Amino acid sequence: MSWRYQAMGEVARWLPGTGGKRNDAVVVFTQGHLGDVLHAAPMLRRLREARPEWKIAWLVGPWALPLAERFSAFADEIVPFASDSFCHHRGVQEHRQSAWEQWRIGLRLRTMRPKAFLCTGNESPVARYLANVSEAETWSGIGERRPPRVGKNIRTCFFPYEKERYEADALMQLLRPLGIEVPPSGAELFFPVDGASRRKAEDFLRREAVATDRPLVLVSPGSGWSGKNWPIGRFREVAAWLEGERGAQVAWIGSAGEAALAGDGPLPGKNWFGRFSIPGLAAVMERAALWVGNDSGPMHLAAAVGCPTVSLWGPTEPGKWAPRGEKHRRFRRMERCPGCEYWNPAKTCFQKTHACMEAVSVGEVRGAIAAALAAERRA
Repeated sequence: MSWRYQAMGEVARWLPGTGGKRNDAVVVFTQGHLGDVLHAAPMLRRLREARPEWKIAWLVGPWALPLAERFSAFADEIVPFASDSFCHHRGVQEHRQSAWEQWRIGLRLRTMRPKAFLCTGNESPVARYLANVSEAETWSGIGERRPPRVGKNIRTCFFPYEKERYEADALMQLLRPLGIEVPPSGAELFFPVDGASRRKAEDFLRREAVATDRPLVLVSPGSGWSGKNWPIGRFREVAAWLEGERGAQVAWIGSAGEAALAGDGPLPGKNWFGRFSIPGLAAVMERAALWVGNDSGPMHLAAAVGCPTVSLWGPTEPGKWAPRGEKHRRFRRMERCPGCEYWNPAKTCFQKTHACMEAVSVGEVRGAIAAALAAERRA
């Protein structure tokens, strides 16, 4: 990936300047998946509130386009832009773009004459390319220093990566170089659930014979990377306890491909793998008493619609990514091992032990679930 964007970035750096007055326009680049998009949304909303007359172009991966379009009120244009990295496109051919296609996207951004380029991920060759080709006046991003090979006329404003700072709060700071006031903390995820999705969810729950007088608990055993997954046997044990001793209704959720994570044999609870679109899942989450699972996209979506969560952590940072507030509980007993490639879905736990996830016990998870359901009953 880096060779493509290093070459394109160098060519873009030496393009003749377009000249003329800067337009009231901003390019925002979010290259990650569901959680990254949800954490960028509060920043986009604040940008729209503070600068309603500015044009906002939001670049997202094609894999995240259906989700990003739910936030179209905060962007004038949502542009699919696929970083040519396996950890982003994950080998799906239709999620990949040629260098020529991405060059044309860059030239279209250049005609905007944007005042700013906001990169919600860390500094990278692809971000350098987009900053150079868009010829933005200011690049606001996450990093420790001015990146190399950036056009000399581009002002860079970088904020240090803080692993214990909630990601939505960290991204809010990217607006400060534009003269927009933002609070240091308190950003909240949100997701607009429409009436049609709610009606479809009600019909679905009725067809699935979900009782209204018993709590519905959603279980997500996947995460996008095997090293972040709590052992499936423990998920099964907790699900059986919920149904047998707590009188709850358990439903297993995730993509169709994640159904294999549930293992062999009948599941304790309902099998809803592959049954929902993102808006449909969000509407069902609104009706659930609790979500239980790993650091994953569904965790962020549950938090965004106000569903209480119990999340299980190992190699990733709960201080940055775990839902906040009294409704949310999290467990992490070990940090990741040195050399862990927790961000790469093509890798597995190189220690072959999954020690950080194994360290979270069934007993403490059951205790957290019991407390969460008791609090939900009192609410």
